[in-house]
Amino acid sequence: MTILIKSTTAAITLGLLAPTALACSDETDPATFDVLQIAEIKRSAGRTHFYDAACDAGTKGLEACRRKAYVQPGDVVLLGDVYDTTACATYVDKSGRATSGIIKGNTVGPVRGADDKSNRALAGRWVREEAEIRINAKGNTITVKGDATYGAKDPSRVARGAVNSGTLDFTVESASNRVSAGMTGADGAPAVPKDKAAATDCQIDMIALGPYLVVKDNMQCGGLNVSFAGIYRKR
Repeated sequence: MTILIKSTTAAITLGLLAPTALACSDETDPATFDVLQIAEIKRSAGRTHFYDAACDAGTKGLEACRRKAYVQPGDVVLLGDVYDTTACATYVDKSGRATSGIIKGNTVGPVRGADDKSNRALAGRWVREEAEIRINAKGNTITVKGDATYGAKDPSRVARGAVNSGTLDFTVESASNRVSAGMTGADGAPAVPKDKAAATDCQIDMIALGPYLVVKDNMQCGGLNVSFAGIYRKR
């Protein structure tokens, strides 16, 4: 059973999967891309706290798992698993820092433009901690360039020159807000379908939803431990 909260601009689908839950799937898993959606914190909700998805509420209830982190009215969050009274959510601030956890389902409403599934949604400069992706859409051709590091936030690794890096540089054909590709050629070359790429080639999946770009890779897009996976905020 599902409930649709409808407006003239968008709809938020609340799936009655279970009672109040403290469990969240990996939002960057391409298998979950079809259920991802964005929502806005309602004005009436006020300060909306996150709850710890790893917490055992037991008989104490949800409030026993409340965290200090919160979002405010007007903030847009990315929703993953949605239950009858709670939802798994991630908020990424303008600097690219992400906060994830459980929020109460009655605190969110629809977002204008959330139904844009064209490749225009991909275009822009996207940031998360230690990574940036720049995407241009011209017709059905998507140009993707990106840089990521591992260890750049660790002063000791920086001091001994142990920061690893990786790059993205490819084109791919897509008319939608999703990309799934494998990189087998030189920088800037057209990508191939993932199933045509070798396991050691950089393979990447992306979906753009409003201010968020969700990315998953196969850990083959740079040096040791370098990954582009994560949830990015549009700059």
